[in-house]
Amino acid sequence: MFMRLYALLILWFLCICKCSASKADVNEIIYDSCDSIALEIQYLFSDYQEYGEKYKLDSIIQIINTISGKCHKYDANFYSQRIIAFSFKGDYSRCLEYAQLMNDSIFGYTYKTVIINRFKAMIAQKNGDIGKKNKYINIVIKTLKEELPEREVDSVLRLQNADSIVRYKKITFLSQYYYYLSQIQGIEEVNSYLDKKYGDTDNNYMWVIKPKNIDFMIFTGI
Repeated sequence: MFMRLYALLILWFLCICKCSASKADVNEIIYDSCDSIALEIQYLFSDYQEYGEKYKLDSIIQIINTISGKCHKYDANFYSQRIIAFSFKGDYSRCLEYAQLMNDSIFGYTYKTVIINRFKAMIAQKNGDIGKKNKYINIVIKTLKEELPEREVDSVLRLQNADSIVRYKKITFLSQYYYYLSQIQGIEEVNSYLDKKYGDTDNNYMWVIKPKNIDFMIFTGI
């Protein structure tokens, strides 16, 4: 009888200790779990890219669907990674669906507009409608150009220094502008224009924004 009472007292004590844990301790446990999940998702993406195992993408989507809304510091990352996973699966309609549901306060109106129209362009290309693809790409170009003051951009590029260009606050918009422009005009024409205008024929610093020959049908988050 005494031993049973003693055991009950021990259990009661442990319960009190657990229930009285500080909010900071609880948050730390949650954050540790979220960090582990974020790392697991990265590993799954790496495995997919190395071995091409599509079930890894299904695992990523399932994990994110399960954890959605429970890891606030990763909300934007997880949301984007789910779209990327659907993109790798070639399910551009689901990508568009999630892009349209994006929270403007988290992702920003410009980014949301860009990827919505990008996925519309990808769907058009998949369906063989190049005219419609170009229509949506031109919307992306116009959207990005509105965010890039011409004189400001010109002054940044004339610094002729890669580190300075990378630190430009709108470097993502700038590099994407030339990438999408190359989808209409061609990479060689865009790069030739940049070389002539800024005199970097040796590609010492303009490589930062020059469009690369990347498959348009592979979306990596930008």
